[in-house]
Amino acid sequence: MQRAVIDTNIWVSGLIWHGPPRVFVQRILSRQLHSIVSAEMVAEFQRVLNYPRISSVLLKRGLVAVDLAMQIRLVSELVVWSPLQTPVCRDPDDDAILACALAGAADVIVSGDSDLLVLAQYQGIQILTASQALARLSF
Repeated sequence: MQRAVIDTNIWVSGLIWHGPPRVFVQRILSRQLHSIVSAEMVAEFQRVLNYPRISSVLLKRGLVAVDLAMQIRLVSELVVWSPLQTPVCRDPDDDAILACALAGAADVIVSGDSDLLVLAQYQGIQILTASQALARLSF
């Protein structure tokens, strides 16, 4: 089974809206793909869900941020990562995604973040959009 680190933007899009991120997240929820997260990633996800624009969507749909974060935690393997020895990305949060992928022996990182996507791969780990991942990964 493929091992993947899913960036916060894909989780949010996939759990709240429609399109390729939703299809991709459904693959994770149905256990067709092994999800890897860190405690920091789950905390970031919950923090993003509390942004006014997103929390208003959650409220309209009867969704609760804590419940969505727990859902991610229940379907994912939690790993502890160490900081990269040398910064790779402009944003340190993106380096944390790379470090999590290394710690979890991920095959792929799925993100909508252009700072990650521009890398295309990191130490043999593919970095793909949700659409690319759906097209390339076997489920």
